[in-house]
Formats: sequence, structure tokens, C-alpha cells
Amino acid sequence: MLNLKVVRRCVDGIDLLAAVQVNEIEVVIVTDETLRLDEHAVSQIHDANVVVIAISNSTDRWTDMGVQKIIGLDHSDLFSVAMQITKVGIQADPMSQLDASANHTFVCVASFGGGVGRSLVAKELGWWSSKQGAQTLVVEGDTYGASLHQELNLPSLSTDLLQLSQLKVSPERNEYELGELAVVEPNLVVVPGISHGSLWSALRRAPLERMWRRLINSGNVIVDVGPVFCSTENLEHELNLTDRDSVAQSAISNARVVVLCAIANTVSVTRLIRGVIDFQDSMRNQEIYVVLNRCRNVKSATELSNLIRRHTGIEQVICLPDDPDALECAELKCDFLGKLQAKHEINRQLSELALEVFQKDHKPLTQIQEQRLQRATAA
Repeated sequence: MLNLKVVRRCVDGIDLLAAVQVNEIEVVIVTDETLRLDEHAVSQIHDANVVVIAISNSTDRWTDMGVQKIIGLDHSDLFSVAMQITKVGIQADPMSQLDASANHTFVCVASFGGGVGRSLVAKELGWWSSKQGAQTLVVEGDTYGASLHQELNLPSLSTDLLQLSQLKVSPERNEYELGELAVVEPNLVVVPGISHGSLWSALRRAPLERMWRRLINSGNVIVDVGPVFCSTENLEHELNLTDRDSVAQSAISNARVVVLCAIANTVSVTRLIRGVIDFQDSMRNQEIYVVLNRCRNVKSATELSNLIRRHTGIEQVICLPDDPDALECAELKCDFLGKLQAKHEINRQLSELALEVFQKDHKPLTQIQEQRLQRATAA
């Protein structure tokens, strides 16, 4: 009824600071009995964009420490105290406060295997979004093999995924200074993946969640989440364990649209269909598109598209032609294919996909779910 969830009970201020760093927390509650908590610790908690609530009748002490939310303690009516905590929690929710994010779209580009053209789709969607005049951020979340840094020849000191997740932001702004990141085109910022694969263990779920919320306040966000091997329903992060798939899990759970990539052959398409069926609960609240890369002829592309629609209920299947020469040209010049060959068929398809993905009038989620279920059931 109160919609409250206790993430962790802490013994003192030091334990509280540690919990804020590794858990997805919006509010912490302290009392007069909370030990080893001072104004410096309160400031650090605020820096993590977490609201501090003091339940106390000694308002002066907590005000001096910088605590802005103080609820009087009434032992005879603890339910009203809980209600006040709930109201503060609702107000503290970044997604309920910031209207700017409602005009932006969060897109995840994923697959159920490697080498299927995710980075191509992610960076080209980002380029087309920026050409439409929207502030756009392309983030490489692939912890298994980052490549955008080399593909776009980004500066060696560009802020990467791990550094961005650890970057402190003032609670008042709750967004990043995009000029400090790698700006590759007007309106287009790219955040490369972690510089070395072994650094994935430094990623934490709570900072990642805060990072996604700050990014969506700044513009359209496209995340290459890499190959998905673990469902977003995995509860490993709640046990504070390190999880290599935490980037994919947290990004997909925040996404409005998921673009799944595969190669236009029976093996890759079968893997995609199997993945959609296995992960359907994790992606039930997202619009899903499928991009088939390296389509060699119209007949096979049509057959594979119909196969995907029949077994998954996903109607939006985009087929990109196989043109290694055009892709190699873009790779050698470390640039966007849409910029180098604007009239190419791949660009035409991706520009139409971008227009559809970043449109403002998305279908209601209930309608998406019903249509997907009806198509899959009819098959």
C-alpha cells in the first residue's frame, strides 16, 4: 500500500555510504541513534543523488548537518510517519520530477550473439537522430569487446563508460556537462566502452542506474549493450554481487525501444527467435525492432522476416543489404556511413528506422503487448 521497499538496513553512517554506492537507492532514512554520521557524509550521500530523511524532533541538529527533509517522530502514529516518507520518496524519484526526459527516447541496441552489426546500427541511428536536430548520446555498453573508440577514432582521453558512471553530478542539475564528453558531430556525443575488458568488475548497478537517468535528461540515448546472455530479471545485483551483464540489464530496464540485430541467415535468426522467447518477460514493456544485416537477396530476406514475425510477433523487421565495400570505406575513414554515402540503401533503411524510433507519439505499452501476443498466438 505504501509502495516502500527496504534495500538494506545499515549500522552507521559509514555503512550507509557503502550501501549508497552499490545499491539502487533513492532515499535513506536516519534517526538520532544513527552513529558516525556527519555533515561530510550527508554531503556525499547528496552527491550520489540520494535524498536523506531524518526522523527526529531535533530539527536544528539535522539542519546544521545539511539534511533538508526532517519528519517529526510521533510514537503514537507511526503510520503517518511512513506516509510522509512515501511522499518524500515519490518527490525524490528523478523520473517523476524531470519532464525533459519525456521528450527523449532511450534506445538499446542488443543481440543474442556477437558479430551481427550492433555498433553499425547504434552509431548510424545516433547520427540520424542528431541530423534531425535532437541532442543525441551514443553509449557503448558492450563489456565484452568495445569497438566504437577505434571505429570513430575518438581522442585517447575521452570519458568512457566506467568513468562516466563514477562521475559526480550536482543534485540540482542531475545531468552531465556534455561539452566535457567526446563531441563528434553537432548534437552528437559518443561515450566509448570501458578501455579494457577486465575493468567490467568495477561497474556497479546503482551508479549505472543513476547514469542512465541523467543521460536521458540530456537527449536521445542509444546504447549498444552488447550480446545479451543474462535476463534483466536476474536478481544478482540485489545481493551486491558484481555482474558482467549489469550494463545490459540496467540499460534495457530503462529503455523505451529495443533494436535487436542478427545476420540474415538461419543460424543467427534462430538464435534471435530463441532469445526473444526466452527473454520475453524482460522486454515486455519495450517497443522491439529487428535489424537483419547482410541480406544477400530479397527472397531470403523476406523468408527470414516472415519467420521472425511468425514466431515472435515482432512486426518491425528491417533488412539491410550486404555491401562490405561501403562499410569498409566508412571504417577506413573512421566516419559515419550516413555522412559519406547519404543515398546508400543501408542509409535509407536506417534513416526510416530512426524516424520511427525517435517519433514523439509512441504506441501505448498495452497496445504493443497485445499486438505482439496476438501475432505470436496466431502463428
